Amino acid sequence: MSGPVLAGMHVYVTVVVAAVLLLCFAGNLVYQRIRTGSLEGAFYGGRVDQTLGSFQLLSHPAGLVKRRLEVVRLYSPNHDQRFVGLATHGQTVTSRQTSYFRLSEDETAELIGHLERAVQAARVQQSH
Repeated sequence: MSGPVLAGMHVYVTVVVAAVLLLCFAGNLVYQRIRTGSLEGAFYGGRVDQTLGSFQLLSHPAGLVKRRLEVVRLYSPNHDQRFVGLATHGQTVTSRQTSYFRLSEDETAELIGHLERAVQAARVQQSH
């Protein structure tokens, strides 16, 4: 086999592997969507039982980025327990980005502790 034939085969194999990986990702996403009942639940890895709250985060000083934090209660059929879901939604003029986090009860309690300590530290600094 000559060089151009091998190069063509290499491109063919790369395209086939990329297509298989894309199909696997898409198939898993569709399966999770069906299992959890929503696309958002598929990203969290559990069914969204209830949205507990949402609020705007401080925006970039130039005002070009808007961010929102959302807190939801999740149920995971695989683990037969409840979780807390956090989602950060960011939006600019040209793009959107969402990040999903699923926290166990212990992780949620740890996060609450860190936030409480941060608030106390901020209050101490303001009083001085």
